[in-house]
Amino acid sequence: MILLILFGVWFYNLAKKNNLNAVLWAIIGAGSYIVGQLLAGVVVGMFAPSMINDDVALIVIGLFSGLGAVLIAYLFLQQAINNKKQSVTIDDKIIDDTKDSNNSFESRNKIHDDIS
Repeated sequence: MILLILFGVWFYNLAKKNNLNAVLWAIIGAGSYIVGQLLAGVVVGMFAPSMINDDVALIVIGLFSGLGAVLIAYLFLQQAINNKKQSVTIDDKIIDDTKDSNNSFESRNKIHDDIS
């Protein structure tokens, strides 16, 4: 239970620092640990039912599978952070076509004066 809180806080702080939805990422961080342990328990129960009575082995398998799932979720968080940093909106760029000599205001006036 302590690991759930630690992973949730870790993901929350990292997401908040990078302007992502912090509550969502906290839930993903804590939930990934639970899902990793659940999947490990199902796999052990299906393929090695004799290990169900070995508490130490189940704890170790559950711990490492949970940590692996958190690592995968952390990689997804890092990918989301990188995508957010690389995304550029229209507001971030100033589109200025006056530097083009054919489209500038002065060029159009000069052409108009030449025609007149």
